[in-house]
Amino acid sequence: MNPRTCPRCGASIPEGHTVCPTCGAPAPRTPQYVRCSHCHRRVPAHLTVCPHCGRELKPWRADYWVAGISIGILLFLWLIWGSGLQTLGQVGRMAQALVPPAITPVSVAAMVPTSTPTRPAPT
Repeated sequence: MNPRTCPRCGASIPEGHTVCPTCGAPAPRTPQYVRCSHCHRRVPAHLTVCPHCGRELKPWRADYWVAGISIGILLFLWLIWGSGLQTLGQVGRMAQALVPPAITPVSVAAMVPTSTPTRPAPT
């Protein structure tokens, strides 16, 4: 089904081959296409300006959007119906256990015993 033919001998070149299997001549390259990120139309990859909208050609990457939204939905479902909230609570308690306790300074005067008795001596 591939319309590529060898420019030297005219034989059909199978899909994915870079040389003619009959005579060994280099196969003509198939043009690579990308989608414009602005107008979303197919454009040959060797161009730098989109011929449809005239803007700088930056390929549109739908896979980044699809992957990001899918991960967000899965995280939301895990938090709501899975054990996500309980797991996050356990992680919070474990992180709190790793924090050292707060040390409060004590004044030296409070540590030295006083020489006066707290009760009067019996007579």
